[in-house]
Amino acid sequence: LKTLYELGFENTDCEYTLIHRSAVYYVVDNVKTHKPIGKKCSSLGARLSYSMVSNNYKDVLSGILSRLGVKTIHFIAEDFAESQYLFSDSQLDECKIIVDIGSATTSLSIACGEGLLYASSFPLGGGLITAYLSDKFMCDYDVAEVLKRKLNLGLRENYTASYIVDDRLVGDYTFSRDRANEVAK
Repeated sequence: LKTLYELGFENTDCEYTLIHRSAVYYVVDNVKTHKPIGKKCSSLGARLSYSMVSNNYKDVLSGILSRLGVKTIHFIAEDFAESQYLFSDSQLDECKIIVDIGSATTSLSIACGEGLLYASSFPLGGGLITAYLSDKFMCDYDVAEVLKRKLNLGLRENYTASYIVDDRLVGDYTFSRDRANEVAK
């Protein structure tokens, strides 16, 4: 398996360092499996997943952590860690789509087996919606954040026409449901 991983990866980009490798699946004598250890075979193949980190990021973060007294530093891809935490071994054969919506960015990954088939991030997160709401309704960011969490873009007619945000410090706010939903969309 070690040789298989080494043959499957050639780092021609000196700006990145390999931090993790895992298998989406193995092929043992033309049979797909997730657990090849202990099997005898005449051929072994795999669909492998490799994660890398920017050397610049790694060096800066390692330097900061070292100055703080951290002696051992391991880097792991967040998308890989999420896939291993969220799903059990009984789900190895299933492909899973993980969408992690943060405040500033959203990450999308497709996990299968013990590897990643795809991982990407783009600069769009929930904080942008909060900022739009705050701007359009000319309210504090904190009030807009509470409003965003109340939004239900799937509401049909015959529901309340307003969202009410009660703020202990500033008072109550009432927002048009249709306008707030439109701003969020």
